Amino acid sequence: MANSRYPLHQSPLYKIVGLGRLEAVLRIDVSKLDRLLAPENYRVWTNDKGREIQQPLKWLAQVHKRIGNLLSRIELPDYVYSQKGRSYADNAKRHTGNFPLGKTDISKFYPSTTRQMVWRMFTNEFKCANDVADILADICGIM
Repeated sequence: MANSRYPLHQSPLYKIVGLGRLEAVLRIDVSKLDRLLAPENYRVWTNDKGREIQQPLKWLAQVHKRIGNLLSRIELPDYVYSQKGRSYADNAKRHTGNFPLGKTDISKFYPSTTRQMVWRMFTNEFKCANDVADILADICGIM
């Protein structure tokens, strides 16, 4: 099967500057955004480790799946090893030798990701208009 990934600038999420384009890409109606983001579209609970889990439901789950699918198609830089076809062993091999190495704990990565960080990604990396990035951050963000 041919590689179905493409560069960031070819993503449908790249340079969305109008609400009509956002609606077409995400298959949503922005006039119903308040209903999409309503608290009843989340199931919230605490897992065994004490971490709060927010599971999108219904229409919101479909929109999350759409965004995830679009993001998963973007080519990853060669230095990213957390992708299909690469292992922790491949990563370790890449770091053998006399290279400085730093270890980080990403266990709190997702809980520490803020709405502002998501907004900046959509404005800075994806070059979306501010109002579009606001909506995308609200959809992707915490409730």
